[in-house]
Amino acid sequence: MNAVQQLHDWTLQMRRRIKRGMEIRCAEQIGHAATLGQEEAARFHIDDGDLQIGVSQRCTAA
Repeated sequence: MNAVQQLHDWTLQMRRRIKRGMEIRCAEQIGHAATLGQEEAARFHIDDGDLQIGVSQRCTAA
């Protein structure tokens, strides 16, 4: 395996770890967002000190 492939694999692994860590850390806020109305959830923000995450969704009528 060459160095570029190893770096690519390592990067994917780190991205998965970071995503899982954020899911665990923000589980309560994400759960709260699920209880909001459609319009409120479309503009949901998580503020954790220096870390600020904005979540937006495109809301369409079914």
